[in-house]
Amino acid sequence: METKLASLNFESKNLGVASAVVIASLICANCALTSLDISNNSLCGVNAYAGTYTAEGITAIADALRVNGGLTKISLAKNVLGEEGTKAICEALEQNKTLKELDISGDRFEKSTIGGTAGAKHVAKMLGVNGALTGIDLSGNQLCGIWTDDDGDQNGTYTAEGITAIADALRVNGGLTSLNLSSNQLCGLDHRGRGTYTAEGITAIADALRVNGALTELSLAQNKLEEEGTKAICEALEQNTTLKELDISGGYEGDIGGSAGAKHVAKMLGVNGALTSLDLSNNQLCGLNHYGRGTYTAEGITAIADALLVNSTLTKLSLAQNKLEEAGTKAICEALEQNMTLKELDIRREFWIGSNTGGSAGAKHVAKMVRVNGGLTSIDLSGNKLSGIWTDSYGNQRGAFTAEGITAIADALRVNGALTVTNLLGNQLDAESAKMLAEVAKQKGISLCGIQRDQTTADFSNQNLKPPDAILLASDLLQADVTGGLTSLNLSSNELCGLHKDGCGTYTAEGIAAIADALRVNGGLTSLDLSNNALCGVTRFGGTYTAEGITAIADALRVNGALTECDLSHNGLGEEGKASIRFAAQGKAGFKLHL
Repeated sequence: METKLASLNFESKNLGVASAVVIASLICANCALTSLDISNNSLCGVNAYAGTYTAEGITAIADALRVNGGLTKISLAKNVLGEEGTKAICEALEQNKTLKELDISGDRFEKSTIGGTAGAKHVAKMLGVNGALTGIDLSGNQLCGIWTDDDGDQNGTYTAEGITAIADALRVNGGLTSLNLSSNQLCGLDHRGRGTYTAEGITAIADALRVNGALTELSLAQNKLEEEGTKAICEALEQNTTLKELDISGGYEGDIGGSAGAKHVAKMLGVNGALTSLDLSNNQLCGLNHYGRGTYTAEGITAIADALLVNSTLTKLSLAQNKLEEAGTKAICEALEQNMTLKELDIRREFWIGSNTGGSAGAKHVAKMVRVNGGLTSIDLSGNKLSGIWTDSYGNQRGAFTAEGITAIADALRVNGALTVTNLLGNQLDAESAKMLAEVAKQKGISLCGIQRDQTTADFSNQNLKPPDAILLASDLLQADVTGGLTSLNLSSNELCGLHKDGCGTYTAEGIAAIADALRVNGGLTSLDLSNNALCGVTRFGGTYTAEGITAIADALRVNGALTECDLSHNGLGEEGKASIRFAAQGKAGFKLHL
């Protein structure tokens, strides 16, 4: 009996024009196919750097789309379709009434997928008549004719023709519910603020939002809107009652105009009764960049906090990477002592330097809020030096340790009845603090690492995680009701045994032993990546070999009946360590072991 697949993924398979022709015939023949990913290939004969352009393959795919009645989702992202290829696809979609999701995103540092401004006009023409498409990703596509290459050089000449055409199409399109316009230099500036500012493009989008009644999700992230552009969008959303999710997160230098832009956002939140999700991450809301440079002011974040006191629709808010410091954290937390509508709060910090929430002092304000808030179900506090110390990019430890903040949070979690997901990784805890949190999590059924209950894969690779973080991860893995759906876990390129990649630090097997103990009873994980963690005390710069960590993993593998794949490569296992792992895995039919 012939089996026809509903989903195919050919992402990054080095496919060319000939392959595109074959894929076109497949689209015509397989009526069961609903989802197709052929992103990051060379369907038109060229990649971001070289090749000879031909539209033969993409035209064949377009022709197939004219007759296909089953495909609902297709990704052509990062394929350098050019204007000709984009025109072919868009003309097909003027007839196709089945496709719901289209990804034609580009790469802001390399080539546009759709051919920049010229391609944007064909997209706009299609959107003006297509009533079936519900989601389109146009991010990173040089829609205004300019871009900054990976050498930092600016290219092209700004024009608002393409983005204005798209805005005009939004005025009449009644089907599109999701639109991604991120990383397109809509206001003439790149992510570092280089270029000449103009609000022409973003004003056109804002004007369209005033009359569009279909869009529910919009991303304008990393477009350097600045205060003027932010004001235009926010004023439109004071009238728009349809949009539910808005992403105006920033790049290196923020996007919305810092504290001044934050005030416009606050004003909008005070009257908008539709938005449920807002991403304001990495926006210098308090005047400081991610290195802490600038002049601190709490005016903008206080205005947002005041808006949260009256807003009753927002359920998800990201204020990550904004250097809120203690004053800003206090303002937000005091608002959330009253606001019981917000469900998910992200105030994490990802950069090496400093904290978002003000370290241990800010942690106390968070704890005070968590004690009384009965609405929040998820909070991300990762990377916030809650213990008062942090590690710089050279592996050096800075600050002075204190358990006050994290102890306050643990005490609050004991009495909170709503939180089910927290993320406390990357906070330079000591083992005692991690064990204390693990005990609370065991009692309350809480994730300590941000893992959602329905999550199937988790990637924590290259996050500078230490042995106490491993204890938190083990806590999650021990709770079937917390991570029972998790099948794949990536912990590669961390410091789970205390050693930095350059060899500094002190080896301890306490964290990896905790993970091993969890693996003994975890029945959900099928794939685990522990590569590049110096499990045996040896880095590329040397070290003293110990089998303690790898022995704990080997002992766990002997009794674990769920894992089918484990990557332990680049850990300096030596022949002794490899032999113990091979012995533990023997008899496990089909087991994939990477050493």
